[in-house]
Amino acid sequence: MMFARGLLFAAVIGWYGCAMLCYVTPKEHLGLPYKQDVKDGVITYKIAVYAPDVAKGHPGAQYRDNALSKALFEFRWEDQFNLGLDPERAREFHDETLCPKSLGAYGRTYPINEPT
Repeated sequence: MMFARGLLFAAVIGWYGCAMLCYVTPKEHLGLPYKQDVKDGVITYKIAVYAPDVAKGHPGAQYRDNALSKALFEFRWEDQFNLGLDPERAREFHDETLCPKSLGAYGRTYPINEPT
């Protein structure tokens, strides 16, 4: 629960202009974090501070958001991965269910199998 509160707090104080945040991991006050817990905490806090920047119209955030939207619209996978906040995880999700053999019309990809 501390993790969720921390994220909301980070987004709110980001809105008010806080310049530095300390992230928390999902295991905060429950145990020592593993490497993946730390990565998840950092990525989640990147989202928490990115949202107020976009909402306030911060030029740098808006530029990134527009570039990502254009990459999504044009199905430019590598640009989507690189503009995301966690490129490694985005590639893993993509490679898990989509492959080049499943290319459809206009270069669109479709799921090759549903998880059971």
